[in-house]
Amino acid sequence: MPQAALAAAVWVGSQVAFAAAAVGASTVVAAAAGYATLGATLAAEVYAVSKATQALTPKIKGAETVLQWQADPRAGIPYGIGRSAIAGNIVFNQAAGDTNKFLNFATVYSGAGPIDGFEAFQANGVTVPFTADGGEGASGYYLNRMWLKTQLGQANEPYLHWTATGSKDTPANHGGMPSEWTSAHKLSGYAASLWALEYDPKKYASGVPTPRMIGRWVKTYDPRQDSTYPGGSGPHRWNDESTWTWSRCPYRHSITWIIGRRSNGVLTHGLGADISEIDVPAFVHGANVSDANSWCVDGAVDSLDDDYEVLKAMLQAGGGVPILGGSKISCMVNAPAVSLATITEADIVGTMTIPGQVSAAERINTVWPSYTEEALDWQVVTPDAPVQVAEYVAVDGEERSIELGMPLVSNATQVGQISRYAIEDARELTGIVLTLFPRWKWLPPGACVTVNSPEAGLNGQKVRIQKRTRDLSTKLPTYICRTETDGKHAYALGQTNTPPADPSLTGVDANVVPLPGDGAWQIVGGVTANEFGSLPAIVIQGEADLYDAVSIVVDYREVLGPSSFGPWQSQTFPASARQLIVTGVKPGAVYQVRVRYITAGGVENPDTGTDLGTVNTGEIIAAKIGKFAEEQLQYWTELTQQAEATARDAQLRVLDALTKAAGWDLDLLGQILPPSGRPVGATIDDQIRKVESNTETIAEHYEEMSVGFANAAAALAIEALTRASQDEALSAYQIALAATVNSNYATVNSTLATLTTNQNATALALTTLTTNFNSNVATVSSQLTALSNAQSAQASSISTLSSTVGGNTASISTISTTLATLNGQVGAAFGLQLSAGNKIIGFKGINNGVTGGFLIDADYFGISNGLGSTYPFFVSGGTVYMTNVAILGSLIVYGTVDAPQLANRAATSTSRSNASYAVGGSGGFQTILSHYVYLPKAGTVDADCTVAQHFPSGDRNWEFQLYIDGEQQFRCYGANGQDSVSLAGSKDCAAGYRLVEVIWSAHTSVNVDYRILKSMGSW
Repeated sequence: MPQAALAAAVWVGSQVAFAAAAVGASTVVAAAAGYATLGATLAAEVYAVSKATQALTPKIKGAETVLQWQADPRAGIPYGIGRSAIAGNIVFNQAAGDTNKFLNFATVYSGAGPIDGFEAFQANGVTVPFTADGGEGASGYYLNRMWLKTQLGQANEPYLHWTATGSKDTPANHGGMPSEWTSAHKLSGYAASLWALEYDPKKYASGVPTPRMIGRWVKTYDPRQDSTYPGGSGPHRWNDESTWTWSRCPYRHSITWIIGRRSNGVLTHGLGADISEIDVPAFVHGANVSDANSWCVDGAVDSLDDDYEVLKAMLQAGGGVPILGGSKISCMVNAPAVSLATITEADIVGTMTIPGQVSAAERINTVWPSYTEEALDWQVVTPDAPVQVAEYVAVDGEERSIELGMPLVSNATQVGQISRYAIEDARELTGIVLTLFPRWKWLPPGACVTVNSPEAGLNGQKVRIQKRTRDLSTKLPTYICRTETDGKHAYALGQTNTPPADPSLTGVDANVVPLPGDGAWQIVGGVTANEFGSLPAIVIQGEADLYDAVSIVVDYREVLGPSSFGPWQSQTFPASARQLIVTGVKPGAVYQVRVRYITAGGVENPDTGTDLGTVNTGEIIAAKIGKFAEEQLQYWTELTQQAEATARDAQLRVLDALTKAAGWDLDLLGQILPPSGRPVGATIDDQIRKVESNTETIAEHYEEMSVGFANAAAALAIEALTRASQDEALSAYQIALAATVNSNYATVNSTLATLTTNQNATALALTTLTTNFNSNVATVSSQLTALSNAQSAQASSISTLSSTVGGNTASISTISTTLATLNGQVGAAFGLQLSAGNKIIGFKGINNGVTGGFLIDADYFGISNGLGSTYPFFVSGGTVYMTNVAILGSLIVYGTVDAPQLANRAATSTSRSNASYAVGGSGGFQTILSHYVYLPKAGTVDADCTVAQHFPSGDRNWEFQLYIDGEQQFRCYGANGQDSVSLAGSKDCAAGYRLVEVIWSAHTSVNVDYRILKSMGSW
């Protein structure tokens, strides 16, 4: 085999010298669309590097055979791919003319015509121009000694024969066409040529020259240019070859080979599959990747080559492998892929199979590729130096190599990239077997998922699914996977010179909780809002990136200044949350925020977290609160403010009256704690005063008792007062108690008063209890007020409990008020406020006589039966949790409920169809069961069917097909007496009513009786 010296420099050493792809595949297309249900048959074979030469090198005729010009009656129909040189198969050879000096050859290069075009004809490797004799005769060296006429292979090609006349050296004047080649010998559908040579020992000293044709061969189908395919645009149609165009894209050739090529309705090349049997999105994804990487497929095969090996060779040129089995034919392309889901130990059934490492024989570090090199006369060549990763050789301690044939690749850079992928793939851990619960059956082969199983050493490990099987009795899907190293793609494509480390199993220290990674969470706002208004909040979005996290903790503290902060506070959310809304924060404040995790073992690191920066919280804006309009919230505010104002006004009026009557300030602590020191001994003061004048009368009795000894003192003061004037009457009773030791004291102040004027009548009861010990203060305050006037009557109660230590205060405040007015306005309100540090929660009840409401301000709220810690109704943050919910009447849900919010997928009710009456076979297909499944939104329809067959006359042919939304999802058939038949399938569908149907075909002697079809939609 020739050596490709000129290509050797491409692969010397570990430095990647070939050109990098224009862009990474992940920037060109989104992650591959959902693949259909498949049962892979080759994933283990493709990646079994212990048999790498057999598995990776496609078993088709090589380029050596393609360049052999020969007459072989047993040869298959050739099939030209991309752009390449083909010698062709001789289908006719005969002499003509005087002394048989003209030699005629008819050569076929490719079936499946018409091809795109011929570029050049070469004899002994030299391009021959044909410009003489009307384009049929050679010019230059072979003038008047060589003629050529070609056809592209139209469906109805005319008779291929010489037409140029008038020159003494034209074939028509030198014997004409051989009598054995007539107008009946047509080559419709074949790209072919008629080649003639005139005997000349000088021109042909070495005999007949070796011919070959360079062409742009068969045309292919491209779903991206098919406007009937979602996202496609153009005239291509999968079942109309006349709409196809030429391409060198490996995945266009692959999907075309699967569809197959036909001549007069007869399949001549490929698999002959219907488009419904092909996972079209997978090939579209592969086409986008190969276009981005400038990967091409070039060469030729024939109809006798194994169809699967041809498909494997085409996909190999595009860095992919076929995935066969099940109801659809798919493929997998080497390109960056997004993880579609995270699998945890809770999702795995039974025992996993995890390889500890790749065996030394399989973990290769060197590839000796072979490919077709145009610069070396289209020969199959092997580079002088292999594709090798020196770093891997150093790690392995030796060179471990394979030979890798690429029969349909003709570009040295492409060969280097595919070889490098072969090395990287061989070092992935292969043979990871996972059996999952049925809800995971939607995962397609070729997709990537993240596995978090610390016991198995898979900690956030990305794996690529290679094969899927499904047990129809248990509905459990089993996946065979390999690890997927993201760094290998940039390395294989030459975008970096640093090879990735070999994947391996990793252990986990259960006492260390990893921090959220950069970008896992981010602050997206400082307010939460809906149709009811907005509240200040810290809004964070993202997804937990720790496999065994059960909780997400948000720590936050107020930023008080450049280096001043309030205390850290925390709120906890479930690990499944994608949006974290921290409420109960101050409006218009700045908060520093960090995020951390709590593991399934209850381990957390409360003093650490990933810093998310700061956020400015918004203001409180009330549009609607529940069912209550903004006016009702305003009514609460006005009513409570009025109650507070009334109480304050009543208190001030009474104290003013007392001041006028008494003339001294009742400050008992000031009296028993004079600046000069504490009194020693005991005192009693008893005063009675009466005033009678033209403006008022007063009767007052004041008593005071005080005692003191050393650093302690106690005092008691009582005052009783009555006063009357022309427009005011007052009665009041006050008592004050105080006791102090050093700077610690306790006081009680209580006032009872009635006050009546020409405008209103007021009754007041005010009591305050205070204790102070080392500046730690506790206070109880209660104020009751009743007020009546000509327009309204109002009663209010305001009470407060407060404790303060070191500047930190906690308090409980309640306010109750009632109101009735002459114009018919009535109202009642009650509120409770709990304040601790910077946090305030509470509730309020409102009733204005027309509508009423109950509002709660809290981070969490629950209802229990009082017998335990179970809360059938619980609200935390912005989420409501309910247990054992009974709904009487209609349920209306606004918004969406999707998989991220549910442990299992939301589902519609089950649709069932069954029958027991007998149906006889008709020899053709007939519907035996059908019904509709309603999807309120896009989702998946799953169907299962069981049918009983009877064979009164012995074994007969039969077939069942299951259709979902017009597409076949399951097919089974036989020629024996199989009494019980089961069918199952699923399909991703758009919202709406989706038809599920089972059709049956059997001999007229066969019948079915009992049968049942069950279907369910989920999303």
